[in-house]
Amino acid sequence: LPTMDTRSLEVVYPSGAPTTTDSDWATETTLDVEFAHAIAPEARIVVVIAPTDDDSDLAPAVAYAANRHLGSVISNSYGSAEAQSDLDTARLYNHIFRGAAARGIAVNVATGDSGDNGVGTPVGAASVPADSAWSTGVGGTSINVPSDRGPVESVWGINVTQLGISRTPLPIPNIAGFIQGSGGGESVFITKPGFQW
Repeated sequence: LPTMDTRSLEVVYPSGAPTTTDSDWATETTLDVEFAHAIAPEARIVVVIAPTDDDSDLAPAVAYAANRHLGSVISNSYGSAEAQSDLDTARLYNHIFRGAAARGIAVNVATGDSGDNGVGTPVGAASVPADSAWSTGVGGTSINVPSDRGPVESVWGINVTQLGISRTPLPIPNIAGFIQGSGGGESVFITKPGFQW
């Protein structure tokens, strides 16, 4: 891959730099930049950094990128379960993403790693801001998985059953169950648009 330089990578702080460094966010941001560079090595990548991980700072950072048309694709790797968020925050992101779409900008948002967020149903299992009708929720998905009904799509997930350690099996397997997996579901905040089925 070509080495990144100031022509291919720009970092901006529209509302000021963070006062503290969160290693998880730094790792996630670095991973996203490296992956984007690997997929599109000639692309110009602009990282817009908000001062905190609060939606009140993240949403304006996305609006900044959209309003200044810093690129044709916006990628966000954060979110909160709808049950831990609120309608106003979901509407704020939906409004910002709609403005981006009107400018021809695609907005991709991670669906999270918590499956249905403990809801037990796809209804209400979405996360904010991936629940926006103006974004594409992105999660690990396998396609053409064989099934009794033909090939299907399936989200990634991890279920754990402990069988013991080498040469010492447990008398009864310990079924830990779901650990993590792709999120998604139907929003209770944002009405499903007519083009979705």
